[in-house]
Amino acid sequence: PRPRGPRSDRRGRLRGALMDYIAARLIGGRQSTINRIVIHGTSSACKRGGARGNAAWFQNAKARGSAHYVVDPGEIVQCVPEDRVAAHAPPNTGSIGIELCDPNAGDPLRWYDPAHTEMLDRAAPLVRDIAARHSVPLVWIDHRQILAGQRGITSHHEVTLAYGQSTHTDPVGWQPELLMARLRHVWTPIFPGADDRSEERRVG
Repeated sequence: PRPRGPRSDRRGRLRGALMDYIAARLIGGRQSTINRIVIHGTSSACKRGGARGNAAWFQNAKARGSAHYVVDPGEIVQCVPEDRVAAHAPPNTGSIGIELCDPNAGDPLRWYDPAHTEMLDRAAPLVRDIAARHSVPLVWIDHRQILAGQRGITSHHEVTLAYGQSTHTDPVGWQPELLMARLRHVWTPIFPGADDRSEERRVG
């Protein structure tokens, strides 16, 4: 039986594995060139099921934002196609937003607990895959580098500092090296069946 939760009406693909696609309400126009991958924190608990919960919120009429992907310790859910603009870190065009399930509060050491570790291990291959397909350098860029037109990986906080179009400072307690170290050392797929395209895994 299918797990309870938002209906998946399409599938996203990552390295031979299939993930659920749960369409957000706010999906903008087309985008072709990707300049930055933006990391976010959801302001919700880091736990399994969190990705689906946030995807459900993106479908709510009260939701004022969206993201391309949401990641929790057990799953990745896609909410916006990569060739469409998501409402995640203005100015949004030319970027892909990835939400990590995190409360955006508490001891920064939480980023090293088992749940966050599992989530980051899951997020790293996603970021690497997106970067490879869009020729985005695997480098961290701060607000000064964003304004200078450099391409790479950044956070919502750095985009806020660069353009001042939002007040968000997530992910709170975040250290870029948490992700960048994993991008330098991604040695095995985290998705069962990712190396065997003849037997794909269907989530849900």
